[in-house]
Amino acid sequence: MLVYELEDAIYETEGIQIIIRANRNEETELDYDYQRACSGNTTLSELRRGRLSDLGERYEYEVIDGDNDTPNGRTKLSTIRDSY
Repeated sequence: MLVYELEDAIYETEGIQIIIRANRNEETELDYDYQRACSGNTTLSELRRGRLSDLGERYEYEVIDGDNDTPNGRTKLSTIRDSY
């Protein structure tokens, strides 16, 4: 999977925009195989510690909300999703 495909897969599943700091055409070993999105009550920190932990070990990345800002870790995913 290429980096941009991973970004797209996360957006399609979670409904949040992630920018990975890497060449977008770089091949990555990571997959995002989740079928269902995290609950809207999940915080960004919980998502980072859980589903995105492998991503954080290999790449620098940012979550971007609808205002092109980086929300803090206590922000709920429903708030980020509603900002787009």
